[in-house]
Amino acid sequence: CKIISGTVELHHCSNVRVKIQGPEATVATLQVDLSSDVTVEFHDAPSGKNTHHPHQKEPSLYWGQDKDDRIFHAGVTNLKVQIYRDDMLETETVADYLKDGATAVGNATAQEMQFVTSVLPDRDGQLVTESVVRQGSSTGSQVRAMTERELQAAQELREKAAQMALEKAESMIQIRDKDGNPVVTQQPSTTDTKDDEEVMEEVVTQDVQVIVDECQQNKARGNEAFGAGEYGQAILLYSLALDKAEELPSDSGGLFPRDVVYSNRAACFLKLGQHEKAAADAQSALEHNPQNVKALFRQGLALHALQQYTAALPLLAQAAQLEPKNKQIQQALQFCEVRLEQEHRKRMAG
Repeated sequence: CKIISGTVELHHCSNVRVKIQGPEATVATLQVDLSSDVTVEFHDAPSGKNTHHPHQKEPSLYWGQDKDDRIFHAGVTNLKVQIYRDDMLETETVADYLKDGATAVGNATAQEMQFVTSVLPDRDGQLVTESVVRQGSSTGSQVRAMTERELQAAQELREKAAQMALEKAESMIQIRDKDGNPVVTQQPSTTDTKDDEEVMEEVVTQDVQVIVDECQQNKARGNEAFGAGEYGQAILLYSLALDKAEELPSDSGGLFPRDVVYSNRAACFLKLGQHEKAAADAQSALEHNPQNVKALFRQGLALHALQQYTAALPLLAQAAQLEPKNKQIQQALQFCEVRLEQEHRKRMAG
């Protein structure tokens, strides 16, 4: 069957083959639990971080080329993962929770021990299975599940960054001799400075990515709640995403689509009949992206519900111009025009 979701979960399955193929077959998350004899094949499949364009024939990133392209699994025997490029098998591995060293820990059974399979660039791009030693949380700095290797690498990077910060602080303190003359100290070489800058940049990039990941996770959970009709819960989750996004650097607007989240939260407020809040959120979305059609449409709907037809009309007209084939927008525009005409006639008659 054709999969149109970015998330695939398999539970209590056996003798299953999942084939992910083509530039549009993006599977961002794959979780397999308590299953056996499962085969997952990636055929020229894009990375979860790939940005697909309609006229783009090939992905800018293939699955496995980003560190977050991972398959999580627990209690799975004979899980075969294969990556194909141009119909040629590039790399494969077989994971088995018992052979990979799963053990019971505390109240958790061996079947509950979480593993992750991913491509490691420092191992010639081979698929490797590792145990997860830190489970990801829905909020906070531990949003990303990590392996022992990743935790150690992150710790080493932070220690190096801390040492660099200390050395820079010390270099700012001027040392003088007994006569009060500055003591000339050896300046760091250009090469050392360049290396230091690269380490600091990598630390900052990792910290930013943690924030983006948490924002994206709350946005996705908000979308799920909205789809289930749980509009209050969706508002909470969208608000968590927006609050966390405030921690991003000021020049990182493209890393997380705040306009989309504001527009989504506006849709929730519309569903709950809170039209003033919906209009405010849609306005915030337009401040981030004036061409957001859904934000234009939703602000128009909110103002229409508030009987502010004069303000609603140009917004709906702009949305209709951007998406002329959208029947909902066209109907809302026509209805607003009728209301505005009725209001005009009342004023003329009165």
